Amino acid sequence: MLGLRVGPEILADIDALSKVMKRSRAWIGEEAVKQYCFVQKWQLNEITASFSESEAGGPVIQNEDMEAWLNSWGKPKEKSAPKS
Repeated sequence: MLGLRVGPEILADIDALSKVMKRSRAWIGEEAVKQYCFVQKWQLNEITASFSESEAGGPVIQNEDMEAWLNSWGKPKEKSAPKS
């Protein structure tokens, strides 16, 4: 069991979804928390795997190189993607 306080705007959104979907507030809340946890767990696992790969000598692209490439998008002299 989990109690959760939400502001009036979020509660109005939950109520609107509940009405359209013909589901209870509790169901909407549980689905929202379930999806949030799924995404956060996936993201943390990917970050952890990336750090492990990097520390093991895997391919790495320097932040400055990535920024320069991304900042060149849509410009006349767009740069090629950086290589690791």
